[in-house]
Amino acid sequence: MKPSSVIRLLFLLLAGWLSVGCCRHSHDEEQTVDRTVLIFMAANNDLYGDALGDIRQILHNTDRETLGKGKLLVFFSGQPDHNHNPGGQRLWRISPSKNLKKSTADTVLLQTYHFENPLEPAAMRQIIAEALHLAPAEHYGLVLWSHSTGWIPKDLEMTSGESRLRAAPDNDLRTKWFGAEAKTDGTNGYHHMDYSELAAVLENFGWDYIIADACLCASVETAYDLRRAADFLVGSPTEVLSEGFPYDRMLPLLFTGRTARQISFDVAESFLSYYRDEYMFSGRYCPYATITVADLSQMDSLACAARPLLARMKKDSLSTQDVQVYDGRRNSLFFDFDSFVRENVALSEDDPQYIDFRIQLEKTVPYLGHTDFFYSTMSGGGVSIRVKEYCGLATFIPRYGSEDNLLEHCSLAYPATAWAQAVGF
Repeated sequence: MKPSSVIRLLFLLLAGWLSVGCCRHSHDEEQTVDRTVLIFMAANNDLYGDALGDIRQILHNTDRETLGKGKLLVFFSGQPDHNHNPGGQRLWRISPSKNLKKSTADTVLLQTYHFENPLEPAAMRQIIAEALHLAPAEHYGLVLWSHSTGWIPKDLEMTSGESRLRAAPDNDLRTKWFGAEAKTDGTNGYHHMDYSELAAVLENFGWDYIIADACLCASVETAYDLRRAADFLVGSPTEVLSEGFPYDRMLPLLFTGRTARQISFDVAESFLSYYRDEYMFSGRYCPYATITVADLSQMDSLACAARPLLARMKKDSLSTQDVQVYDGRRNSLFFDFDSFVRENVALSEDDPQYIDFRIQLEKTVPYLGHTDFFYSTMSGGGVSIRVKEYCGLATFIPRYGSEDNLLEHCSLAYPATAWAQAVGF
């Protein structure tokens, strides 16, 4: 749901990068390095121009000082390129240039793919497994780059060129999706990925951190799905502007010898400071950002701490009136988790269950930050919303019997999420 812009100039600048003729296949046996970072860019959608902008930043900011003893890989799935290669699915290694006069990094083509849908679990698992086999390391980091609307049902699809959501038919309910890859069947639709599927793919690869360069990824529902996939999740509970993470600032942070926790904190701070202090769009200052670092090892404990409080709620009449919203829809789908709890549980001043919950929440979210406002396009038009309360994690509030088809659809699907089942909600 990042707002999109098509950047024709960038396509011209990066045409060489996209051309096989400028690269070489390499399947040589690789030595184990300190850290490998994989940037997985599912950009075969209306964000293609924004993807090229991020690639340009990566190419201009990858040098020996940045990588240290690490390796950087990029999987890029984009629109058909100028060679008419369907899907343009390629795995690259980005290396410091051996030519001291060259201002951009070298690219080595490792693999070319022709999947109908690279977000299909078996395809994504193959891509990642081959990437890490070709660049073995002591530690691994992952950046997920694409559209996202958090946990909401997979059959609620974002139409091309639009930032609003539309409800799909009420049959075949599925929950939680990541990514948007254009279909090739002429329907103008997109392939998406269920978050439980994503988690199953990512587990067992040993990620130190997952950085979600996509909207609405920092929620209790998505973080709970990903709890066994990585040590830390860096993401936003609100929408992310199309500029995304500042790769020129972020890249040097990803390969440091510091712990995964400190790297996650540094990346989150670089994101927040960029939007808080510098980001300009069309000559206008746009300080819109929210960011969270979630310690995924704490998600089961958070579920245990939240369960008794959620059990005290009247589930048929949950209030949203004074709860901090995280999106701009008239009937919001994303709310501040702590604000939701306090609004819907009769709490005394020293409620022991709430005190335990707050202690656990702070362990689960060791870093958080936000600007005074965030930006949302989910209403069909852009709107800035004040951040009055911010615990770092979003949640959905079920409301049944709504005339809002999207809200009703989500409410009916919500009990099937792993989080809802874990907390008995």
